[in-house]
Amino acid sequence: MNTFWDLPDEIIHYTLTVLPARDIVTCATTCKRLNNLLKGSSHLKLIVELAVHGLRLRYLDVNESDANGGTALQRLEALGRSQASWRSLKPPKTEFIPMDRVEYEIGAGLFGHAIPHAPGGFRGLQFHALSVDTNAEECRIWRTYNDVGINVLDFSFDTNLDLLVLVEFPHDDEDFFKRVFLRTLSGNASHPAANNAVLVAPGEEAWDECEIKIAGYYLAIMFYDNNTLNANIGRLCLWNWQTGELLYTCSSIGGYAFLSIDAILLFVAKQQEDPEEQVYAEIELLTIGSAKPRIRLSLPYKSPPRRVVVLSDRPIIEASVIPNDLNLGPYVLDESAERVILIQLFGHNHQLFIACRPLIRLLKEAEANITPPTDDPSAAVTDQRLYEWSEWGPNSTFLMAAWNVWTSLRPMSGSKFCAMSDSKRLFDTMTFNPENENEATLEELGGGVIRSTYRGYSDTSDEYHLIVLDFNPRPIIRAADLLRESMDKDDGDEEGGGAADEWSDTTPPRLRWETNSEHFTEPIICRLPFRVFQKKVTSQYEKVMLGVDHIIGMTAEESPSGCCYDVLTFRY
Repeated sequence: MNTFWDLPDEIIHYTLTVLPARDIVTCATTCKRLNNLLKGSSHLKLIVELAVHGLRLRYLDVNESDANGGTALQRLEALGRSQASWRSLKPPKTEFIPMDRVEYEIGAGLFGHAIPHAPGGFRGLQFHALSVDTNAEECRIWRTYNDVGINVLDFSFDTNLDLLVLVEFPHDDEDFFKRVFLRTLSGNASHPAANNAVLVAPGEEAWDECEIKIAGYYLAIMFYDNNTLNANIGRLCLWNWQTGELLYTCSSIGGYAFLSIDAILLFVAKQQEDPEEQVYAEIELLTIGSAKPRIRLSLPYKSPPRRVVVLSDRPIIEASVIPNDLNLGPYVLDESAERVILIQLFGHNHQLFIACRPLIRLLKEAEANITPPTDDPSAAVTDQRLYEWSEWGPNSTFLMAAWNVWTSLRPMSGSKFCAMSDSKRLFDTMTFNPENENEATLEELGGGVIRSTYRGYSDTSDEYHLIVLDFNPRPIIRAADLLRESMDKDDGDEEGGGAADEWSDTTPPRLRWETNSEHFTEPIICRLPFRVFQKKVTSQYEKVMLGVDHIIGMTAEESPSGCCYDVLTFRY
């Protein structure tokens, strides 16, 4: 009787190439034959190396040298150079885009910005194709729409869905209608997949700002009045943009972010039972399709922040209708890797980084234990689980003071965060083996890992630094395993991806960061590990945006290059 082991190596190798990296590494630990296949295959090594760095292949076929990035060995070598450029923050390529206005958006393969047309809002958009490697064409103009037909307050887009979302500027002080237009990104026409090309949000609240986020077929927009005392406390509307169905709305939202393709994190303002007591705030987790959030997460603050901004990227979906004349590159973010959400707490002057995967696990556990009162899954759920900060916060968060750090509304990409700082040094990072200070670590694996809770030098200088925080635990775990010399040779080699612990969710954190403040009810301990890369730059960027392969800095008019967007490309 034939078995799996009777198959030739070529068939087994092909079977492994279509598996996730976690499964490839697990298979390689089961026997010497599979381990040797991993060691001897550039294709499998590439899949594993990409996963370690939070990426995956966009296309399965990497055997032929083509426009998608070359052979597996060539890509593996280029990946190493790209990661080295991220660690040093020395991009192999820098380009410039003239800046007309500051309304902007970055997405897969594209950077879009507004074109001035009329006072109050804008009517034109221009999109530039971002370079996917050092040999690619400069940031060419991909589409220009001089007049989209409406006065636009804000916009967003999804390259994978050929979707362009436009929010119309309110016509006058008494017109609080919220109109949302769904267009094709490639042609500025009504999107054929949308049953209704125009969505109208409910509510009669005054508003003059909005925040748009897209996650597959879900569209979420928060409308708020930036001129009130409760700025950024507004109405959130969540639609299935294809059917036009309004799935959820609430008028007391301070900020929101997609945890995953089917779950949302909400920062909610709450009124105490006693009307004379102060409003407080908490985080709630909502499964899309549920009538109300199922999990509440307490925060350790004595009083709510004056203002909140929630920043995140979007969950990854499979590309379906990418325009033919746009090259998005060979890699995308790995769905199984960590994503991080940032909550900026103004008034408290704090930035709270939250890992998504622990919260998704809490939500799944709650769904498994809660039964709706009827057979209708959208019916109201009366049971809600409240987690105190000590139950969820320490292992899932990092709290950083916001002084001397500034960024943009698009500073997140997967597990990475990008910002500017005028401090000489923000963090004490690992540059030597902690077990032997005379022995240097492997910089390509352990560089940038936070070594202690000591923040380093914090005195303000006239110098400006670009900083990147990476909360992806996989390179940190690999570096720790190598330093402890605990990696079994039969489990893979250093170049091939190492042990399966690189994907472990239970690895003990290596960081203990204690923070105290007059705003806290008790000292705060954070254990979420991360790496930091910092570099002195000549340009003072007023805002910095982050993509999978790019950092885009908005320069000031007095900068050497003039008023423009600097596009830093880190992909070889």
